[in-house]
Amino acid sequence: MANYLIPLSNDDKEPETFEFPEKTRHQVPNFMTKFRCIGSDCLDTCCNGWNIFLDKKTHYAYKNSDDPEVSAVAKHSIKTLKSNRDAAAFSKMKLKKNGNCPLMTDCGLCKVHKNLGEEFLSKTCNTFPRRTIKAGDITYLTAMMACPEATRLCLEDEHAVQISDNPEDVLSHATNSKSLNVRKAPKFSDRSKQIQFMMLEIFGDHSLTLGEQFTAAHITLEKFKTHETPLELPQLTALSKSIKESCTQLRDALDPAQAAFFQFKTFNLVFFTEHTKWRENFKALIEKAKAGIHYQTNDGALAVGTYLAAKRDIFLPYDNDNRYLLSNFIKNELLGTLEIFIPGNPNAGDQLNEIAARVSAIRFLLICLSAHDYDGFGKQAYIDCISMVCRSIQHNPNVVAGISNYFSQKDSDLRVVNALLMS
Repeated sequence: MANYLIPLSNDDKEPETFEFPEKTRHQVPNFMTKFRCIGSDCLDTCCNGWNIFLDKKTHYAYKNSDDPEVSAVAKHSIKTLKSNRDAAAFSKMKLKKNGNCPLMTDCGLCKVHKNLGEEFLSKTCNTFPRRTIKAGDITYLTAMMACPEATRLCLEDEHAVQISDNPEDVLSHATNSKSLNVRKAPKFSDRSKQIQFMMLEIFGDHSLTLGEQFTAAHITLEKFKTHETPLELPQLTALSKSIKESCTQLRDALDPAQAAFFQFKTFNLVFFTEHTKWRENFKALIEKAKAGIHYQTNDGALAVGTYLAAKRDIFLPYDNDNRYLLSNFIKNELLGTLEIFIPGNPNAGDQLNEIAARVSAIRFLLICLSAHDYDGFGKQAYIDCISMVCRSIQHNPNVVAGISNYFSQKDSDLRVVNALLMS
């Protein structure tokens, strides 16, 4: 059993020991052992507004179904793809004018699930929001945070994203079922495991600001490029300590007011202009955010001043007491992007920047919302922001592409990361 030692930020505490069984088959965060689709109780159903592709087996099962409701929908609303068709994406569901899947009932239930059973769901519907990844002999199961119920469970408590001690029952369906989409990733080496543990520990160290955490993660990736073999414990300990110390030196590099202005200028263009068509519930959330900082007054100084005050007086006090909320989200995203941990992956930095872009966008809206509802600001705002931003990005991948590009500018990572994520 490999034993990797990562120091905690407080030198007065004993270092924490991470143990990674070399033949571990399943890695499942605690919250995924609880996840169940809540169907018609979902406030942002995945049966509306998504492109629903059907695999070949499901296509013919619906077309030839003995259930009159299912076969009727299949006849009128399932269209075979004319190009780029394969067994996994053979046809596509034609949505209603309101964006609903034609198989969804008036009460929000799926006719297939209701009439035929869960086993007849397509791979697309059966998979979401699960994200199943096989890396060699290890299977990871995380979730896409575009699902509000998955997000709620992910943010439930400090232990929600810790790897479950008993994931077998949860993964028995994921590993044995042919009705799930499974993505393959490169096999994990010992160096991959060390990068993973260092990353997860960095984002669990709340003595670092978010900007410092992402900077430390970038430095970790760079450092491991020079190490051809797994590090011994003393080397790993020294590396972790030196990276953190170098990142905290950036703390006085930017004035909070300058950082707030940069955040406002950047995300004002992303969320508050009319160039993007948002879903109705996300549009309502954005309107609350705009109202919170008095954006409608067209007084830029007032909006920036209100944003800075809300960040200082409302958001940061709550967030500092509940750092695990964004930390859980980041860890889930890391576990869902396993390629980041593969040494030599030329895209690892950009993949990390994409996560940073999502976090900075979510954080901006949270600050604005804290000004709108300062008495009621809390965890629900995090759940709403994370799930809606993630869903909007999946529908419009270019929404925060510009922010990712900021993070990827040569020789400017440290400045931009700290400006957009400064705490």
